[in-house]
This record gives sequence, structure tokens and C-alpha cells, in this order.
Amino acid sequence: QQTVHLDVLPAITGALKLTAEAIDVTPYYDLFAKPSKPTAATGQATTTTTASTGAPAKPPQEPEPKTLPLKNFTFDAAIGKFYLREIEITNWVATTKLDASRVVLDPFALALNGAPVKASADIDLSQRGWRYEVSASAERIPVEPVVNSFSPEYRGQAKGDLIANLKIKGAGTTDASLQKHLAGETYFSLTNANVQLFSNLSMPVPEKLRPLVGVFAPVMSILKP
Repeated sequence: QQTVHLDVLPAITGALKLTAEAIDVTPYYDLFAKPSKPTAATGQATTTTTASTGAPAKPPQEPEPKTLPLKNFTFDAAIGKFYLREIEITNWVATTKLDASRVVLDPFALALNGAPVKASADIDLSQRGWRYEVSASAERIPVEPVVNSFSPEYRGQAKGDLIANLKIKGAGTTDASLQKHLAGETYFSLTNANVQLFSNLSMPVPEKLRPLVGVFAPVMSILKP
């Protein structure tokens, strides 16, 4: 009888590549995104109680160092077209390098409904808390197809182009570590925006508040565009 220890197994080296001319996941997304049918109310309220152990909650801990069973392993992806309802991604390329305690994503690039999106990440798992450096940028992503795809109830109510830039560098995941090590900058801008916030409201207005509605209605008509 021979005992095999997993911690001394040789690391896996190699490469994996995913390529596709076109992928359409809309039918699968629609299958899982359908709202569940409401259940009939019985008219009786039920209450549940949970027993308390009385033990204080443990404070959040930093993740321990981690060594992946992969060394000099590369994963490449190249997808010509990717569809999800009204979302169209083209020229999607990504390369992830895994080397023991190091994970590097570079490059990561695609066009989201014609808008260029780029990102990169460098994660060091060799120390407690992990170190990470992440960056991303997007130029004029059209908001309408994204909102229409994920929130159909707001179809046609949000339009504009999203511009975003993100750079984050830090170590640790707890509040204390984030306050001490987290640094970076973010920038978000929504241009050519037309967002309708109140077009679907159907709540009855209390009689005492109707005079206020009469006062603010002209203001909201000006702010709406």
C-alpha cells in the first residue's frame, strides 16, 4: 500500500485555448431568467424562529496564502461574436497565466456593442491577505442595450454612453487592510444621458400630498430630459 500526498504532487503545466466564431447564450439566459409564478396566498401568516447560540460572530479574517496546482499554465480565449439578448460582444480576447501563487490576466479586450473595453489584473496569492492590482477602461458603452437585456421592465427608459476608468492596487480584504493598503482612482461618466426615473410609478398619492405634487410636477418635467 502506497500513500500519495497531494501537497507533493507535481504541478500541472500546459496551455488551454478556447476559440469560437460565435456564441449565443440568449436561449439559456431566458430559460433561467423567467420570473417564478406567484404562489396563492393562504391568508395565514407564518413565523419562523431561529435559535441563537449566543456566540459572538468571528471577525473577518484575511485569506491564507494559496498555491495553485498549476505552473506556467496559460489559458487563452478568442471569441469572434458573443450574444446575450441585445448585448453584442465582438473580438473578445483574453489571456490568463497561472503560475503557482501568481495569477495574471493580460490582455483582456473586447468591443461591447461597438465600444472598446480593456482590463488587466495581477494577483499575488503567496502572502496572507493577497496582493492585487486591477485596471479597467471602457469608452462610451451604450447603456440602453444593457438595461434592456438585464432589466426588461425598464426598456427604453435609460439611454446614454458610459465612460469608465478604474485603477486599484492593494492588499487584504478586511476593513483594516483596505484602509491601510487600498489605493487607486476611479472615474465614471454618463454622457448623452436620458434616464426616466418616474415613468412606471403607479402608487396612489395620498390626498395630503397632492398639493405638493402639483408644485413639483413642473420641476420634474424640466428635469426629466
